[in-house]
Amino acid sequence: MSAAMPTQTMGSAEDGWEFQDLGGAVHRMGEWRGRWVLIRFGRTTCPSCADLIEEIAAVHGQVRALGVEVLDIYLGEAPETVQKYWAKKPFDYRPTIWCAPQVTMARSVVQQYGISFFPHLLLVDPKGAGIWHGQYLAGPELVEVLIREMKDQPGLSRSPGPEDNQ
Repeated sequence: MSAAMPTQTMGSAEDGWEFQDLGGAVHRMGEWRGRWVLIRFGRTTCPSCADLIEEIAAVHGQVRALGVEVLDIYLGEAPETVQKYWAKKPFDYRPTIWCAPQVTMARSVVQQYGISFFPHLLLVDPKGAGIWHGQYLAGPELVEVLIREMKDQPGLSRSPGPEDNQ
């Protein structure tokens, strides 16, 4: 499933959104400019969100090889809640995790990016523009979508991946 993308770019000066990582440090979306980013919006209480984490974990090596960073954003949840949730996960995969505990900011993010369901995936190009979004995709299908969407962006190369350091 994909739909029309909102026009504001991630990390725009006017976005004003601040997220907390699990250690409590504050971050802004603009930190990701210049990189391909797959954002998974979700909640700890969402069974489909948990299933999607497992699907991404299964193909995480392939996603990283494409030069795509994975960012999990939990809307309306405190870092402590999310930390307890991840402590129970049986695998080593750990994306970058940010939380938006303030409900008003979480609503703003949902409206800005057109999120109407959880889990929600958003692929953001290095310029900060959302170029694709959708709901639940099985791991191999997700990799195919990333390859297709990245290829369809003229003038944008993939981000350097771990294989480039060899």
